[in-house]
Amino acid sequence: MATENKLNSKFCATAPKGNHFDGGGMYLQVEADGKKYWRMQCRIDGQRIKLSFGSYSKVSLAQAREERRKIQDLIKQGINPVLQKKQIKQEQQKAIQQEAKDEGKTFEQTAKRLYESKKGKVTEEYRDKMLRQFEIHVFPEIGYKHMADIEGKELLALFNKIAEKTNHNRKMTYMAK
Repeated sequence: MATENKLNSKFCATAPKGNHFDGGGMYLQVEADGKKYWRMQCRIDGQRIKLSFGSYSKVSLAQAREERRKIQDLIKQGINPVLQKKQIKQEQQKAIQQEAKDEGKTFEQTAKRLYESKKGKVTEEYRDKMLRQFEIHVFPEIGYKHMADIEGKELLALFNKIAEKTNHNRKMTYMAK
């Protein structure tokens, strides 16, 4: 096995442009503008992958080595660290969505409370039409999301998508509005 721990903190702080290898596939990548990033290359199921541990300013040499050790342990166990990271992220998203649902703070739950609050203030036909349009166009896209997690650019993309749809050969810009 190749020698590991070739770098030291002093060198990392003043490293010139280029890739500086520490061993075990890990290296410090120094860009032309002086920015420094921890990277690691390894093979998983015969496929070469490149991992990133963050920037040198935020991740120390010791922390990067610890990340390398963790990844090497995963690979020895036959676990793909990239897929594991995606799976963990998906599980966290599901937990956040479930928490929002339990608290009643999803977009769909909020919209249904709006629907109920309009009772007696607008016609039943208008309320039902509003809810139906949400069910068709909005809930499938963002209904499950926590209200605080919905971004403006996401809404804009959704409204543009709705505006491009047609109903009786007429673009649905009126619905997007």
